Amino acid sequence: MRYFLIIFFFLINISFSYSAQKGKAYFAGGCFWCVEESFEKLKGVEEVISGYSGGITDNPTYKEVTYGNTGHFEVVKIIYDKKVISFKELLENFWVNIDPFDAYGQFCDKGYSYRSVAFYQNDTEKKHIENDIKNLENKFNKKVVTYIRNFEKFYKAEEYHQDFYKIKFERYLRYKKACGREELLKIKVSTKILPEAYTWHFAETWLHMPQLIESHDKDLTNAFPKSRDLLKKCVSIPIFFNMEKTLPQQIKRSLKSAL
Repeated sequence: MRYFLIIFFFLINISFSYSAQKGKAYFAGGCFWCVEESFEKLKGVEEVISGYSGGITDNPTYKEVTYGNTGHFEVVKIIYDKKVISFKELLENFWVNIDPFDAYGQFCDKGYSYRSVAFYQNDTEKKHIENDIKNLENKFNKKVVTYIRNFEKFYKAEEYHQDFYKIKFERYLRYKKACGREELLKIKVSTKILPEAYTWHFAETWLHMPQLIESHDKDLTNAFPKSRDLLKKCVSIPIFFNMEKTLPQQIKRSLKSAL
């Protein structure tokens, strides 16, 4: 009996020690497929799970989050080894993989559920987030619109979203290229300029929507020939509410000259 108790308490100590060195972090940065990929590459990150958080609906579905009023964001849950990587280092990776100045979503994904969010679970994490935002605003002379939220509950997304970038590698690459996420991050520009109409804004490229793909026998190629023909003749020009007054006139002159 004595030996049994010794082994029992020894195993409990190991369990507590193991759980103490494991951390959890939660971030929203647009499409969780891309965010999951960016964190799983880091040393010390043991698992990244795609899901939903920040809203009011219990056990939401992808469709409800995207089209409903759940209040949830597409979020990743990161399980990491505190001895190898810190929350602050995870936060640094978060900033370089999002556009913190986009109030409408992230890259080609627009809508509330695609807003960027840094979740905190204690005062230390909150302070790290606030300090980083101040530094970013001073560096770029712009207001950071990434939300700071107290973490409450996380709901795991549907299985087909988990490790999507690995399991559906080719489809993921096509989506990522059409979205322009990687290219825009490389040149460090704000992503309020949307991709060309012929790519992301054309339903033929919506490879992330299983319902649309199923309705066209899993092949969107040439599914919309009339739209394709019209878009070949179009030019996409971004106009924003916060543009400098002289910029629309410059665009007008450039377009006139080109024509």
